[in-house]
Amino acid sequence: MARTGRRPGPSGTREAILEAARRAFAQNGYERTTIRGVAAAAAVDPALVHHYFGSKQNLFVAAVRLPVNPTEPLRALLADGGLTGERMVATFLSIWDGAPDRSPLMALVRSAISDEQAAAMLREFITTEIFGLLVRELDSPDAMLRVNLVASQI
Repeated sequence: MARTGRRPGPSGTREAILEAARRAFAQNGYERTTIRGVAAAAAVDPALVHHYFGSKQNLFVAAVRLPVNPTEPLRALLADGGLTGERMVATFLSIWDGAPDRSPLMALVRSAISDEQAAAMLREFITTEIFGLLVRELDSPDAMLRVNLVASQI
C-alpha cells in the first residue's frame, strides 16, 4: 500500500495539491470535484488537503488564484446587518477594484467567456458558494430570484 501523508524531504505537498485541484476543477467542474479526489490525484491523505486549505471553497479560491475569497466580504456584509442590492454591488466593485493583482480574476473571466468548461466551473462556484450563501441568509420565499436580479446587474 502506498504511503500517504507528509512527503519525506522538502515538501512540495501544497503545490502538488494545488496542481491536482486545478486539473480536477478544470476536468470535473466545481460541484463534482471532491477533496478525496484531489487528495488521491496528489497522492496525499485528504486530511492534508484540509490542513492546507480547510474547505473545498478555499481550495478552489487558491487553485484559481483569486485575490480574495469572495464569500468573506459577503459574510462581513451580512453580519453588518441589512443585505441590499446596492451594498452587494458596492462590495463586488470594491473587491474588483481593490485587488492588488487582478490578473488571475481577469484570466478566469476571460476563460469563462471563451471556454464552456471554465464557464461551467465558475458558474457552479458562484451558484453554490456565493448565491447559496445569500439565498440562505435572505428570509424570503423569492430569495433566489432576488439574488439573481442583483447578480444580473453586476
